[in-house]
Amino acid sequence: MIQSLLVLIAQPRPTHMMIRTVLPPVIALTLTGCALMPEQFTSKPAADEARLSAMETQLSQCLSQDEDLLRQRQQQTRQLKRQNASLKRIEKILAASPTAPDELQTAAANTENCANPQAVENKLLIGAREQVWMADIELALPARVDTGAQTSSLDARNIHLFERDGDKWVRFDVVHPQNGSLISIERELERMARVLQSNNDEGERRAVVKLPVAIGPLRQTAEFTLSDRAHLDYQILIGRNILKDMMLVDVSRSNLLSERADVAPAVLEDEPKTASTEMNTEESPN
Repeated sequence: MIQSLLVLIAQPRPTHMMIRTVLPPVIALTLTGCALMPEQFTSKPAADEARLSAMETQLSQCLSQDEDLLRQRQQQTRQLKRQNASLKRIEKILAASPTAPDELQTAAANTENCANPQAVENKLLIGAREQVWMADIELALPARVDTGAQTSSLDARNIHLFERDGDKWVRFDVVHPQNGSLISIERELERMARVLQSNNDEGERRAVVKLPVAIGPLRQTAEFTLSDRAHLDYQILIGRNILKDMMLVDVSRSNLLSERADVAPAVLEDEPKTASTEMNTEESPN
């Protein structure tokens, strides 16, 4: 079309026919170009605005993600500080505990026994849950065996410390496993122990008493911490102070000694004679 226009212009005297043939398309093309140019100019700002909006949205998302990461890091930092504080408290308690070397010696002895078949043969095999005969109340109580606990624990209610003849004693009640009645027991206080728990960084102070117990044919007088275990399924927790050098635990089995636990064993010769046991009675401390 442009070439035709140039030819028309180059003619010294363009004819009327040539003008009618070439000029209308040229005029139409010119008007079309003029109509398209505003659309081209107006479409570019709209596209730029859309791109800017998308970039602003992405930037906002990135900033939100950064804020979430910062909050998570702050929370993790606080958790690490609490854990470090708990570890330091535990280290102080272990460093001040006089029984720590004994525990290490016991662990070493247990390791040696595992390599000694004769030592294994001489030990009583028990399950993860057993019945424990309590001579003081002449009852078998359900117990759970916990090799991670150093001292055994007894479910005791209404714990009360008092003095008798200048000595510290403790009175507590044991729940009868069949009828729910309370059996009162008095024992001389051996010591107060701090027991650490996973849900309590400060630990819990518990009274410790000695009680005669029997697991199957084995009888001994062992230390028990007194604690309200009403929220737990077992009235007794058997720890390493009863298990060591005498028993092996098969955690996959339970009540291996149930037939023997139903029979009351003979009273221990070294059982303390000063303890008093009464059914549902109370006595004022001296």
